[in-house]
Amino acid sequence: YHNNKLKIKIETKLLGEHNINNIILIYAVIDNIRNSIDIKDEIFSRLIKDITPFNHRLKYKKQNNLHIFDDSYNSNINGFKNAIKVMSKQLTKKIIITPGIVDNGSDEKRINEEIALTLINEMDEIYLIKNPVIKYYQNIFDEVRKEYIVFNSFKEAYIYLICNHQKEEVSVLFENDLPDCYLER
Repeated sequence: YHNNKLKIKIETKLLGEHNINNIILIYAVIDNIRNSIDIKDEIFSRLIKDITPFNHRLKYKKQNNLHIFDDSYNSNINGFKNAIKVMSKQLTKKIIITPGIVDNGSDEKRINEEIALTLINEMDEIYLIKNPVIKYYQNIFDEVRKEYIVFNSFKEAYIYLICNHQKEEVSVLFENDLPDCYLER
């Protein structure tokens, strides 16, 4: 944050520009009400540094040679794009496991096609989980000849990932977890 007079160094475990923007906004609000509350910059910095991401909400963990970015809690177009932005900064091979974004009513086709177009240039490997919306991804990927693999479940895709990338460092994004009951409705 820089306001011609204030500058503060902040570290965070949270990933994505959207989280940085939220932290800057919080700091700006605190700066504007400093007369009412007294939060020192050092305390603010420490509190932000101590925040840990919630499970399955763009949380990072390293597992052997896998850099896992777990954003599987649920998905919307903005969150999905933010996760892709985080992945785009990775220096390793980039892989995504996703069922796409389900349950979007009349916007379902548009939203999933927009995400598919974004994935073309950002992911080295795309693993789709079988469900009705992946047809939007398949149509776009087939048109531009982008390779992808369709799996029956997340577990199947994850096993494939581990078996085929045992010796190289890879970054993998888990985006949206399709509940087992989704296809039973």
